[in-house]
Amino acid sequence: MSKGEKGCTDRKLTECTISVRLYGVDAPETPKFGNEGQPYAQEAKEFISQQVYDKNVKIKLLRKDQYSRVVGSVTTQKYKYIPFIKTDLSQGLAANGYASLYTGGGSEYNGRRNELERKIKIAQNKKRGIWSNGVDGFVDPATYKKDIKARRGGEG
Repeated sequence: MSKGEKGCTDRKLTECTISVRLYGVDAPETPKFGNEGQPYAQEAKEFISQQVYDKNVKIKLLRKDQYSRVVGSVTTQKYKYIPFIKTDLSQGLAANGYASLYTGGGSEYNGRRNELERKIKIAQNKKRGIWSNGVDGFVDPATYKKDIKARRGGEG
């Protein structure tokens, strides 16, 4: 670091944070901007928190999305010396019924789309998480965001 350059301890967290979008999945929207969140959004967020807290986290950068976020594969490993016990967060969200398949622009699947689809189908059949009311009662996050935008008159 050159003289006068600030390190991350001297800057706002947002200036030192890399936003990562998990590959292949779309989790329910959390409440924001005065809008209520979708069902199971908090559970999905808590699942991710539990998976990363006090764990070794590895991020494989796959690409950047239209919002300059990193699209990546995120895996966690609880025990440093037991490398074969890992959790892929995208696969975990899908298996637990906390995400649908992301098919929007710039979709990235890290070569594992079939696995994601299989895990989502099992979660649907077992009525886990977002699928608890069946497939017909589900509103995907992209549709939810479009509906919110339409209700606000197209402004954000």
